[in-house]
Amino acid sequence: MAAAGRRCSTGFTRRLHSTSSGPAPGARTNWCQNVDFKHKRFVTPEDLTELQATVAAAPQVRVLGSGHSFSAVCSSEHTLLSMAYMRKVLEVDFVSDNETVVFMEGGATLGDVVRHLAPRGMALKNIPSLPHVTIAGALATSTHGSGLHPSAPGSIASMCTQIDFVTHDGEVCSYRRAEDAEFAASVVHLGALGVVAKIGLDVVPAYNVDQRVYQSIELDRMLPQFEALARSVDSLTVGINFGQQVGLTWLRYFDGGITPPASDMTLGGEPRHEPIPFYESHQGVTPTCKGPWHDVPSFFMEGMQELNMPNTAMQTEYFVPLSLASSALQAIREVAACWEGWPTSESWTDLNSSVPVFHCEVRAIAQDGLRGLAPFGDRESCSIHFTWGNWDHKERIVEMVKEVEAVLRQYQARPHFGKFNLMSSEEVASVYPKDRIEEFKELCVKHDPVSKFRNQLVQEQIYGGDPTHSARSMSDLYY
Repeated sequence: MAAAGRRCSTGFTRRLHSTSSGPAPGARTNWCQNVDFKHKRFVTPEDLTELQATVAAAPQVRVLGSGHSFSAVCSSEHTLLSMAYMRKVLEVDFVSDNETVVFMEGGATLGDVVRHLAPRGMALKNIPSLPHVTIAGALATSTHGSGLHPSAPGSIASMCTQIDFVTHDGEVCSYRRAEDAEFAASVVHLGALGVVAKIGLDVVPAYNVDQRVYQSIELDRMLPQFEALARSVDSLTVGINFGQQVGLTWLRYFDGGITPPASDMTLGGEPRHEPIPFYESHQGVTPTCKGPWHDVPSFFMEGMQELNMPNTAMQTEYFVPLSLASSALQAIREVAACWEGWPTSESWTDLNSSVPVFHCEVRAIAQDGLRGLAPFGDRESCSIHFTWGNWDHKERIVEMVKEVEAVLRQYQARPHFGKFNLMSSEEVASVYPKDRIEEFKELCVKHDPVSKFRNQLVQEQIYGGDPTHSARSMSDLYY
């Protein structure tokens, strides 16, 4: 029987360094400013010993990550911990002829990992569009790219080989994919299992991406064929403006993956060779091109460097079974087409802070076999994402989110826990197998019998409302 996680005490001393009374500058809100952090202490440990001491001494702890979240997942009522000084990429381990793993500290971002691997001729199997996020945060919320094939799975969590947590008493608990039975339930952890100190990810040889972008896609032709389209490429992103009833498709073919066809699936569009304007970065996203694995699929990376994102925008996302994708998208289309405020053009004058809803992005993600709260564990999925305006549009955004959730309820939609949603614990439980929710709760008890890592979001969405927490509903988590 596989080991149930390795606990190892290192005889740490209780030394608290780099602390300040909070909220500290730079940690008052999340990136999109819809969550007002109310922590009492802001802590930035510089090594594992300090991290262990901080966690052991604190009555309640949450980790900030990069702060690029749209839900209250990072919020803490006492100690907010930043891993900004623990973000080193540690080593690359050539385990065997068929297995290579990169190890990093818990504060490392996707950009950090890219800059370590690419000059050494190595790569991750797939990446999401945003390189600013920490790997630990991406695992915690199952942040993803797009891909259905084993050689290029969309789920970052599927690439995880090892994850080490500092648990409630400051000890380290380590899980390895090949050895530990509880590994599968620990990867997508919502920050409820402790502070991630170390991560291992699968590595492959570097590759190039042939990206073909088509604009003016006819939704009547594309939506019914979404699953077939997703299976015909290594990675697919679809961008939709339901107000204008048009779409863009990013079709990506990876070296060594699916062979690019002479002509792509006909959906009534035309090739796009000019960058696509994006509000958040106020820059253009890569159009039809060929290039390295890290720049081409990413919307916000150029030359291995993260693009600045001066404009804030809210995000919401749900995962439905891939087999139901076309029906779900058609149902969303009927509702979203009635919303006022969609951009009427791509001009920068029309992409501004007065816009309440910018676009819908759709991707496909492979089943990853993980357990617990992993949304892709038991099914291939279609992700339906909305980029809203900034939080000045709070009332409109809440109304639209409620409409989206009402529509997707019949399609077994699971929430992206790092993005704004209003699903209750009962609704979350209804779309996961019961044994998986219970399995995750049991792991929480093992790691955290005193509920040190359980914040309001975890309480409301996993356990249900509790009188010891001030939030009365999901909407009460957001000011």
